[in-house]
Amino acid sequence: MRQDNTTLELDKVLELVSGYAMSPMGQTTILESKPSFERPQVLAQMADTEAAWLATQRLGALPRDGITDVRPLAKRLFAQGTLSGLDFRALAMHYSAVKQAISYHNRYVQLQDLPKHLSQYFSQLRYQESIHSMLLHAVDDEGLFLDAASIELATIRKAMRSVQSTIQQQIQKALSTYSKHVTDSIITKRNDRFVIPVRAESKHVVKGIVQDVSSSGETFFIEPLAVIELENKYREWVRKESDEIDAICVAMSEQLTPFHEEMKQNVTVLIDLDVLYAKAAYAIETTSVPIHFDEPIRLLQARHPLLDPATVVANDFYFDDVKAILITGPNTGGKTVALKTFGLLSLMAQTGLLCPVKEGSQLRIFDGVFADIGDEQSIEQSLSTFSSHMSNMIRIMKEATKDSMVLLDELGSGTDPKEGAMLAIALVEYFINKGCMVMATTHYSELKGFALVHPLLINASTEFDVEALAPTYKLHIGLPGASNAIAIARRLGMDESVLSQALEGFSSDEAFVASLTEELKQQKIKYEQLVEQLLVDQHQLDLDHEQLTAKVAALETQRLHFEKEKQAKIQVAIDELKAYTDEVVKELQEKADVRHHEVIEAKAKIQALQPKEEVISSKVLKYKVNEDVFVSTYNQSAVIEKVLPNNMYQIRMGILSLSVHASELKKTEQEQVKRKSSIRYQEKYISSQCDIRGQRFEEAMLTVEKYLDDCLTSTLKQVSIIHGFGTHALRQGVQELLKKTPGIDHFHYGEPAEGGQGVTVIHFS
Repeated sequence: MRQDNTTLELDKVLELVSGYAMSPMGQTTILESKPSFERPQVLAQMADTEAAWLATQRLGALPRDGITDVRPLAKRLFAQGTLSGLDFRALAMHYSAVKQAISYHNRYVQLQDLPKHLSQYFSQLRYQESIHSMLLHAVDDEGLFLDAASIELATIRKAMRSVQSTIQQQIQKALSTYSKHVTDSIITKRNDRFVIPVRAESKHVVKGIVQDVSSSGETFFIEPLAVIELENKYREWVRKESDEIDAICVAMSEQLTPFHEEMKQNVTVLIDLDVLYAKAAYAIETTSVPIHFDEPIRLLQARHPLLDPATVVANDFYFDDVKAILITGPNTGGKTVALKTFGLLSLMAQTGLLCPVKEGSQLRIFDGVFADIGDEQSIEQSLSTFSSHMSNMIRIMKEATKDSMVLLDELGSGTDPKEGAMLAIALVEYFINKGCMVMATTHYSELKGFALVHPLLINASTEFDVEALAPTYKLHIGLPGASNAIAIARRLGMDESVLSQALEGFSSDEAFVASLTEELKQQKIKYEQLVEQLLVDQHQLDLDHEQLTAKVAALETQRLHFEKEKQAKIQVAIDELKAYTDEVVKELQEKADVRHHEVIEAKAKIQALQPKEEVISSKVLKYKVNEDVFVSTYNQSAVIEKVLPNNMYQIRMGILSLSVHASELKKTEQEQVKRKSSIRYQEKYISSQCDIRGQRFEEAMLTVEKYLDDCLTSTLKQVSIIHGFGTHALRQGVQELLKKTPGIDHFHYGEPAEGGQGVTVIHFS
């Protein structure tokens, strides 16, 4: 089967796709991809690639630059091995890639309109934040251990820097001391130790150890005596640093060991995602779309993916109630390209690749795509072109099934035309009878006639522009290829007598086929004109629909605008009302002696700002003195005190006397309210005693004030305030408050039996 894949150049397409993978493992996986011929796997591959394609368009590509193959490291951890700094750096990159992928998936699942096929991959990823943090703090981008890897390492590094700084100072001091004896004032190293360059004749002047001599013998590199001990000390710290790093590697490896299986699983998932998003990137670059697998076969505006997108000609392929398509036409007219395009796109779709076709295209899932295309002559096997084709044909005949696609190029060529034509007809009929789908190219006119009479075979042709003397590469299914040789010769100016003699050589059958071909061509032209007109009409309908939709949308926008303005005005009114309410409340709060009647008056002012209910009836009711009424403006019960002119009435609400219009009054039976205030705290039971003992002074005064307001709008004639003795502050405060409260006839301390001076008794007028 691989032979047919190579013939159709699937390997070249996979090489292009692999260029979009970000990891070497992903690239290798793509290059080694093969078409699947099992329906569940084909559908799953296409669904996954489509999901990545849609996600890329909505979210952008998945970040994949940190994918590394840490499976060998995981294997070493499983074997109780110890990793190095570079290994830890690779694992840090691994966990960074996992973290990025999980973050991408969190955004992916929030898109409600996308298929969630990719979640089966992302959900398998395991991210260890503590491990990742440990790795990032332990090594740098080069795999070198950072001071933060351990407290001990930080201490050692600090000591090393201190010793090194002292060495530098001593070397600098030696250079200054022996400035007359050195050849250069630059600090240098020999045998990994700091030295100063001393002239040969002064080597005995400088006390120290000779570490090296220049090639000329003129310069001795001497390690000063003052530096030797420091260097030895520094080397001891270097050894301690190495030991500590070894200990860190062991400790970190032990911490990582439990996660070795997760690491291997993460790598597998990341490679799968790299492959899917590489396929998606290739699809977007080539303007490819998903293929649906259904009957009948329809590839719309299909383009060969390896040809220049700017010049490639798109063609439609469809098998409507037929098993085979027979393509005829001139050489270099595009027959073989058409054959390869269909075969290659079939293989791509079954490899999980999107195809450069128009949306709505669909294919069958074949159990094999077999191809006999091109010059297969083999010098090594001493086979002619015809023999090579026949060998390949015999292979295909053995392997192809009723669910296979067979592609045959230049069927029956390479031998005697008559024999070749008869063999070609026999082969096509063989594959049709076997149930295969067939697409073949040929020059034989006998096959054109065979296609005209066979119910499962249809003619097709590639177009040739006789005027321009060039192929257009346009495929016409349903129309056999015309004989262009004589037409081309005439266009080039060949003598008519020669052309006439050539035409006389046509048999009656050949002449009939040529005539029928021309007739079909004319009918196809008329059909295409009708289709074109239908498309124009459809386009106009679409434009009209768009305009109508736009008008409806504009009206809806205008309606929403008016509604928004209306709501804005209402909101302004509400805000003004709220501001006024806040102002009234603030005024009341600032007043020390707020009374219930003042609250009622404030409520009336606020109520006046609100829109009045529409009057259902213009009839104004009449009321009598002492009649119980309900005042809608104040949401209160009242009693008529006096009838005034112009439908005005004087009413009493508790201790408050007001003048109102009849339209503000309602019969009490209409509202089914009792003769008392509708304010919530007036409707509940009011005790004849108010106990404020134990309360703070301010709290107690507020309690008494509210209690008196309740009492003034009730039927109580006598109540008691229990304030106790204490420091006399509550008693004195109550007495002062009672003096300022209207509606009270008199008050006094209670009788001994009532509590004496711990109780104040109040009588209302």
